[in-house]
Amino acid sequence: MQHDEHQESGTLRSEGYVIRRCYLIKHVLKP
Repeated sequence: MQHDEHQESGTLRSEGYVIRRCYLIKHVLKP
């Protein structure tokens, strides 16, 4: 159970990083 929790946290962190990066790129790309 502990391992599953750790994996979930890692996935959430990765997803947040991707979204943040995508948002930043989109904002920078916007004129």
